[in-house]
Amino acid sequence: MTELTNLRAEVERLRSASGAHGVLRSIYLNGELPESLRAKAASAAIQHEVPKLLPERQLELKAQGPERPFEEILAERLARQDELEGLPLEPMPDPDNPGVMRLGHRLPKPNVCI
Repeated sequence: MTELTNLRAEVERLRSASGAHGVLRSIYLNGELPESLRAKAASAAIQHEVPKLLPERQLELKAQGPERPFEEILAERLARQDELEGLPLEPMPDPDNPGVMRLGHRLPKPNVCI
């Protein structure tokens, strides 16, 4: 008779729980139930307790073409290389930072055989 009373109390407890989520919570919080049952109830209840992590918005990455033609960029860099090859190796004032001295750089010319 004690088992019947316990079962009726359990049924009443489950009915008084607030919906399916309340039943799942009462099952996984009940330390007297087997671990496997509590784990199943917890895995079913967690979907309603913790919101899913979703991205706020999708990034729209688009490749952008060069703003200047390649030939113009190449000509500018080749002119800069020629300018750097003629710099002296002694200290000289930095035009961008007054009071700062920098060394000029002389790059070796490549040996190209055609």
